Formats: sequence, C-alpha cells, structure tokens
Amino acid sequence: MWHIPLGLPAPLLKRLYSTLSPGEQQRCDRLRSETLKQRFVASHGLLRKVLGGYLQTDPAQLVFSPGRTGKPSLSSSAPGFQFNISHSGDLALYAVSRELTVGIDLEKIRPVQNLTPLTKRYFTPAEHSAINSLPPDEREKAFFKAWVLKEAYVKATGEGLAGLHGLEVSCSGSCGVPAPLILKDRPGKASPAWSALSFEPSPGYVAALVVEGGHFRAIHCHEGPDISTADDQPGRRD
Repeated sequence: MWHIPLGLPAPLLKRLYSTLSPGEQQRCDRLRSETLKQRFVASHGLLRKVLGGYLQTDPAQLVFSPGRTGKPSLSSSAPGFQFNISHSGDLALYAVSRELTVGIDLEKIRPVQNLTPLTKRYFTPAEHSAINSLPPDEREKAFFKAWVLKEAYVKATGEGLAGLHGLEVSCSGSCGVPAPLILKDRPGKASPAWSALSFEPSPGYVAALVVEGGHFRAIHCHEGPDISTADDQPGRRD
C-alpha cells in the first residue's frame, strides 16, 4: 500500500505529465481547475512510477485497459498483477498485489449536507440507525468510514454501484482493525471471500482496503515514491 501526497512542485509535475498516455493527457487538459489538473497529474503519474518500479518497466510504456465496469487493469503483459487507486483532497492511496484482487477508497472528512436523508436513502436500515444514533460531532466520520468500506468493496469486486445494495458494513468501532463485510445473502455473517480494513491514513482522512480472501496477509506500507531522480525503482523497496 502506498501513501502519496499530491502537492508536488511544477518541475516534477511537468515530468510526470510527460509519462501519461495521450488519453490521460486529454482527460487532464479538459479539467477546468488548475488544482484538479495538478492532482490528476500527480496521482496518475506517480501510479505509473510505482507500477513501473514493480514491473521494471518505463512508466510511460505501461498500458491500462478498463474492465467491464470501468475498473482499470494493466495489459496482458502483467498477468495476475492487481492494483487500485483512490485520491481525495491532497492525498492518494494505491493498493498493489501480485496475486490478490484489491480495492481501496479514501475520503477527506468534510461537512455533509442532509446527512440523515442521505443515510436513509443509500444505506441499510442498520447502518442508518448506527450513524444517526451517534453524537452529532461523530456522525460525519462514521458516514465516511462506512462509505469508504462500501466503495473499496465495489472497486475490488468490479460490480460498480449495483454491488452496494447487497452489502452492509460496520459504521462504528476503531479504525485500523478488520471490519466485517456483511452480505445480505449471508445475514449476520461476514463474507469469507473478502477481508476489509478501515484506517486513518492522515489526520482528517478515512480510508478502507478490501482484499480477496478471508484474511489479510502482510501489508507493506510505503511513503513516496521518491521522484527526485529518473532511475529509482520504488517497487523494489521493502
């Protein structure tokens, strides 16, 4: 798992922009806000940098293809290699695995207008009740904690928003510990097919990682990558 600050100086952003595909550059250029453009370049350019390090490949030569539901994957040149990305505010997170399907989601905690109607409409009755029974100053964090768990799950499975209807997550409890994913076809029991972990990657943010399988293997956390030189290999670090 990679923890990526997106505030980069202009010379590094220019270098990363040059590694993007023509399609990515067009997407970036269509963004109206300069801040959004900078975050796009940083998040997508550093993703190429990280994956290129793992695969010993020039980041600019990596080819991505969208799946049936839009989840990006690498071309057939990297069979079995899995990754997922999320960014919010000035931070991005990447999850990378050589074997297991992964999903990751990140949100910066912020005020939510009409929180109670939102949870009633989009969350299960149990989730709605759990969030709105909390003290007012705890509800927004609980809302985002539940939301990132749901998003990380559907990003891992590739089901898209349709997958949310059959899922119930924990809205309380501590971050940094495994969180059960309850599927409606298995009432009261956590899914054996997926493991979920909610955590706080930086103050003011919540995130969730979902991994294929009933338990987590070792998770290696990295800061960076260092892009001060052109030939470093971030994926080779322990």
